[in-house]
Amino acid sequence: MRITAPWSRLGQAVARRAAPAWRHTLAATLALAASWLAPAAQAAQQPAPDRAAVHQALSGLAVPFEQNQGQFDPQVAYMAKTFAGAVFITREGRLTYSLPGKALDSQASGDSPSAQAQRQRPAERGPGWALSETLIGAQPLSPQGTQQAITQVTRFTPAGTHQASTWQGVRLGQAWPGIEVEVAARGANIEKLFHLAPGADPARIGIALQGAQGLRIGEQGQLIAATGNGDIAYTAPVAWQDIAGQRVPVAVRYALRGGDNQTHHYGFALEGWDRSHPLTIDPLIQSTYVGGSGYDYIHALAIAANGEVVVGGSTGSTDLPGTSGGAQPSSGGNLDGFVARLSGDLKTLIQSTYLGGSGGERISALAIAANGDVVVGGQTDSTNLPGTPGGAQSSLVGAYDGFVARLSGDLKTLIQGTYLGGSNHDFIQALAIAANGDVVVGGYTGSTNLPGTSGGAQPSSGGNLDGFVARLSGDLKTLIQSTYLGGSGTDDIRTLAIAANGEVVVGGYTSSTNLPGTSGGAQPSSGGSDDGFVARLSGDLTTLIQSTYLGGSSGDYIYALAIAANGQVVVGGHTYSTNLPGTSGGAQPSSGGSYDGFVARLSGDLKTLIQSTYLGGSSGDYIYALAIAANGEVVVGGYTSSTNLPGTSGGAQPSSGGSDDGFVARLSGDLKTLIQSTYLGGSSYDYIHALAIAANGDVVVGGHTASTNLPGTSGGAQPSSGGSYDGFVARLSGDLKAVSPQTISFPAQSPASHSFVAGGSFPVNPLASASSGLPVTYTSSTPGVCTVSGSTVTMVAAGTCTLVANQAGNANWLAAPQVSQSVVLAAAAAVVAPVPTLSQWMLLALSGLLGLLAWRRRAA
Repeated sequence: MRITAPWSRLGQAVARRAAPAWRHTLAATLALAASWLAPAAQAAQQPAPDRAAVHQALSGLAVPFEQNQGQFDPQVAYMAKTFAGAVFITREGRLTYSLPGKALDSQASGDSPSAQAQRQRPAERGPGWALSETLIGAQPLSPQGTQQAITQVTRFTPAGTHQASTWQGVRLGQAWPGIEVEVAARGANIEKLFHLAPGADPARIGIALQGAQGLRIGEQGQLIAATGNGDIAYTAPVAWQDIAGQRVPVAVRYALRGGDNQTHHYGFALEGWDRSHPLTIDPLIQSTYVGGSGYDYIHALAIAANGEVVVGGSTGSTDLPGTSGGAQPSSGGNLDGFVARLSGDLKTLIQSTYLGGSGGERISALAIAANGDVVVGGQTDSTNLPGTPGGAQSSLVGAYDGFVARLSGDLKTLIQGTYLGGSNHDFIQALAIAANGDVVVGGYTGSTNLPGTSGGAQPSSGGNLDGFVARLSGDLKTLIQSTYLGGSGTDDIRTLAIAANGEVVVGGYTSSTNLPGTSGGAQPSSGGSDDGFVARLSGDLTTLIQSTYLGGSSGDYIYALAIAANGQVVVGGHTYSTNLPGTSGGAQPSSGGSYDGFVARLSGDLKTLIQSTYLGGSSGDYIYALAIAANGEVVVGGYTSSTNLPGTSGGAQPSSGGSDDGFVARLSGDLKTLIQSTYLGGSSYDYIHALAIAANGDVVVGGHTASTNLPGTSGGAQPSSGGSYDGFVARLSGDLKAVSPQTISFPAQSPASHSFVAGGSFPVNPLASASSGLPVTYTSSTPGVCTVSGSTVTMVAAGTCTLVANQAGNANWLAAPQVSQSVVLAAAAAVVAPVPTLSQWMLLALSGLLGLLAWRRRAA
């Protein structure tokens, strides 16, 4: 490693001690990115992929910070190993970057006979480089991990294995008055986030960069540091404020502030922000629109192995962005299905594609195969749906048929498609990929001649509309088995998952009072007009193992389902019933009003309802998506028209933004505690239909919106709305929280004055309180008059004692604006001698004269 200054010895020392044993997870946002990264990443991949593709794939991956518990140099508090090198945070809050050297040119040459063999070996690299950043004029810092990371780092040493604590980020503390600084590591990037309390001055932010040969601002607003190995770039900053429940972007840019040959200073310049509200430079949340000038809807979402986000839905736009080079670059009809792939940080639309014929298509379900291919399902009335020749069903049979299609992971090739339906209406609404690669789909059908049902668990239709499940080969060329699932009423399968033993679990809703297989189930009979239901079938779809109703006396609908690690089944949906079974002891045991979301947990055999809970406010609340976190907690998403949705205080968006808002909520695995919820929406209509949990615990949601001010889109792949309704994708921290503002209530003191007694004391009364519920501390801004210890005031001198209430904030709350109250310390009244009367003066004079005569006689 090249050492450019004495301070870089730390980077050299700790780099020697850091063993390269870690696992990477995914996440996103702003960053420091080495321009020579791509060759390093390519060296481990054979054959060598495209450099830009490698850089894009790695940039979204989040890296945990490993706490120093004796494995690093004692100066180090935390270390993160990114793909662009290591970053070390010292105990004093300094950041040191240890960057790798660039690949030597000799390996890229193809002139020599051994060039092919050379390319099969890891690239030789030149000397590395070190940079260091110090916060200028900062208060004493004490770095602390923000939230424990799911990813663990195991080191193998001669003394045995060692596993240190890992954290999603590191909070440096309050560097300047009212300004908190946080650091996160993302793939090839390091991000610094600055949280400013109301009234805090962003001009106080200053960073000294050492080790760079020069510093300049690029054409795209990025900050570029020159080094002996080439340029590195800090991406352009973004800033926002939460005002009246809306996230308002703030114009921000880097500002160079001089320095010398060894040190370069920079900060930020902002325009048009409201100093009475908190400000964040570089958001923790990111969202983006996805849509053209027509109507665009996202109904399905999945996260790829490299952390990229793949979404599917329907579009009426002929100018959907990013379709050039896609499997189907232009629209086929008035309404098409579409699939899009975004970077994990949602800042780049990598590729999108239409998928449709001359009629109408909607993609309702999506999954990613083990090889990275994208498999989608939906419905169509097009007779010329592309890619279906050679498929299990190559042509349209009814007015509407379900369809399944397989695309390459880069969305540039439609590998195979197939219709799936009978002579009536057929809709695919759920899809999963089995361990052997087969594709399992579910939905509903009005066809009595649905193909492939012979030998199935229910070979014939039970009523006007039935649920159905079908299994196809992974190449979509063979329909292996299908089955009806329904009684004499209407039955609709909306969600589906495959259990660890290969059995298929489906959920939906039914108006049938004779739904097959419910005997012995958790709820063997219907509770009302429409009930939710769950059913379990053998993997080959030839046997209905068990089913159960789930509902009260009114309407109940299941839209989402997941299987927990212990095999239990968790479902979500919405209900109009005030007597939904199993809610006693739940996070919300009773209905909030109108339609409420609900979540329920059943045993894997569907014979026991373990726990259920309502989730909703006084208006309509609907759950459409559900996932189970690594720690077993349950995360749900949907939309709400309630302005009093429970649990949103402290959330990323604590209050409603408009008419209908998307929402996300996190519950304990036993459904007895609502941990956190948050709104997600602008001033118009916003709906969440799909949700997934990233490897680092972040929550990624998708849906559609009519809001032109959807929060968090600044810096996104598509920062502004393209039309009337747009699809959108958003990424939130796993705890669904954001750093929120807080206020202090500090009443006037009683009594308002005290008689001064040197060294005397009195209590703060009444005490102050913070809206966050965090404890308030007290100081004196007049130490010459009084001092404060805890809540006891000590008198120093007579005068006006000014008491200041403080709340410094934490990982979830900004520092509160200080509030002061005054108390008068009154000096004791002076004792004044009375003025003598005339007779008293004459008596005093006579007494004095007699005394003088007596003295003279004695003297004589």
